[in-house]
Amino acid sequence: MKKVDFKKLGYLPEILLLAGAVFAFFEELIRTSVVNYFAIACIALLAILLIWKNRWLALSISIVLGLVSFYFILACYSEFKEFPAGDNDGIRMLLTGCLLFGSLIAISFIMPRKYFAETSI
Repeated sequence: MKKVDFKKLGYLPEILLLAGAVFAFFEELIRTSVVNYFAIACIALLAILLIWKNRWLALSISIVLGLVSFYFILACYSEFKEFPAGDNDGIRMLLTGCLLFGSLIAISFIMPRKYFAETSI
């Protein structure tokens, strides 16, 4: 049985974020024929992070990602309060939003810890 090499999985959060940004860019380009410059900037920042492995860039990206994700969790909760009590669609929306943005918050905690642990003396 082959053992899993966790060092190869070390950059999985960045690769997942990069894949999401690339998907969002092409999805909007195909659907509306509009170039999303914000998605291009996100793709460029994540590619720079993967190539140069700069710990301060990783820290700034994860702070912004964590704060934006926390804001969207609060927005999901606010939208959930507008649904009637016990509505299945509201519960599904809240659980999906919390799962999606909760995983992004987890990624925002994992990214800088990894970069600062590699360079510590």
